[in-house]
Amino acid sequence: MDTTLKAAIYSLGTELGLNILFDEAIKDSEMVSVELRDTTFEKALDIVLLNKKMQAGFIAEKTIIIFHDNEENRRRYGQYEFWLAPPKWQGYCPMRD
Repeated sequence: MDTTLKAAIYSLGTELGLNILFDEAIKDSEMVSVELRDTTFEKALDIVLLNKKMQAGFIAEKTIIIFHDNEENRRRYGQYEFWLAPPKWQGYCPMRD
């Protein structure tokens, strides 16, 4: 199904009990096509973020900010724990520990 990226992420975040904020560079018009079966909400969020080359940082216990995954943003949001770990640790999520 095609939907806005923000709507897809917001929906997954709500299911996970997370508050979602978006970096100002993420446009309302960005779209994503999502059709996932037999997966957890955490894994679905992983997939959407990876597919769109995005990352999330925990800015509070149950609040994440979504941003484009690039060096500038990793420095900008580097004080926060990331949802997706660097590639060699792919699949790690602090919410699962």
